[in-house]
Amino acid sequence: MHGSDMTTLNKPDYSGGSIVNLMCSVADALGAGPSDISCARLLPADQLTSSKNIIFFVVDGLGYNYLTSQGKGSVFAQHLQGSLTSVFPTTTASAITSYFTCQTPLQHGLMGWYMYLKEINDVITVLPFKPRGSSVWKRLENECIDILYNFQSIFEKINVPSYVVTQKNIVNSVYSLEATRNAMRVGYQNLDDLFVQAKKIVSAAQEKSLIYCYWPGFDAISHDYGVNSAEAFAHFELLDSHFNKLLNDLRGTDSVVIVTADHGFIDIDPSKVIHLEKHPVLKDTLIRPLCGEPRVAYCYVDPLKTEQFEKYVNEALVDYCSVFKNDELIKDGYFGIGHPHPSIHSRIGDYVLIMKENYVIKDTLVSEKPFSQIGVHGGLSADELYVPLIVSEV
Repeated sequence: MHGSDMTTLNKPDYSGGSIVNLMCSVADALGAGPSDISCARLLPADQLTSSKNIIFFVVDGLGYNYLTSQGKGSVFAQHLQGSLTSVFPTTTASAITSYFTCQTPLQHGLMGWYMYLKEINDVITVLPFKPRGSSVWKRLENECIDILYNFQSIFEKINVPSYVVTQKNIVNSVYSLEATRNAMRVGYQNLDDLFVQAKKIVSAAQEKSLIYCYWPGFDAISHDYGVNSAEAFAHFELLDSHFNKLLNDLRGTDSVVIVTADHGFIDIDPSKVIHLEKHPVLKDTLIRPLCGEPRVAYCYVDPLKTEQFEKYVNEALVDYCSVFKNDELIKDGYFGIGHPHPSIHSRIGDYVLIMKENYVIKDTLVSEKPFSQIGVHGGLSADELYVPLIVSEV
């Protein structure tokens, strides 16, 4: 260990208490066959087998702690079964891919928003599918699809019709096309339209079906205004109202509605942002831009400067982050269980910085416009890691 202690960190529960296990329960109930990941303790597969439709809603960014503190008395809270852990890192690229594959990040290999691909020697943004700080991408597209998205989707494993309901602007993105293979993709315009489309699918379903729905609005508002803002709470109340109407509209359709999330949130202020540019000694040790997330940074260190890197982090940044060699987090199961992705080591750098409290670390490339966010996620705080499991049979 390099100046850090894992015993102080929260950890995903991949043995039955994570979002991966939840999706394995769904997959098992729909005939996916054996998996090396167990079903969720809170919602075993046999509780889902009798329902005609499984409607699976992912509300991006809705943390368990937020729901239990801010959402008391909500319809969401009335149907709350308990909490699950997200995956690590607690971010959309990793967590949504775990939903789509029933695999941990260790297995599927999508390790955060920014990820270094050794195969092309470039840092990419995983979901928009383009190099970091660049718009030139077409030349590499076909090659990189096979490198990035070489996993099987849950929709290819189950033996019932499946639907993915997501925003129109991403419904046919490269990521969506690859991660939702074998599902019928349905695009929506706005929040009202999302619920309209979901109800349409249920009404038309002739046989047992899986309807996966994704809503990014709470996440976007929490990034911009903070998760503890009045804007985020107003949006939460709007979502709760829509959920209540959905349950009433679907009454008698022999459906089970599951609502959960990919991660939660914390809020920060500008004084908690560690700018790499203000730490030239640290920056001098790095051979690539920071990857991963502002809350979990993957550091690629010049082999001749590892001592300088460790010394600087353990002295100058000790109050802001914990530092681990990549092997330590892999061996201790933070990224998951199961057979590791062949490129896992190269995708998480030589060292991983896990930010403490409400700190983030950022770098800005010459080609990038600086940006700031009030709400952030990616780390291992309870607010980021724990998500709700909401279940209602209608």
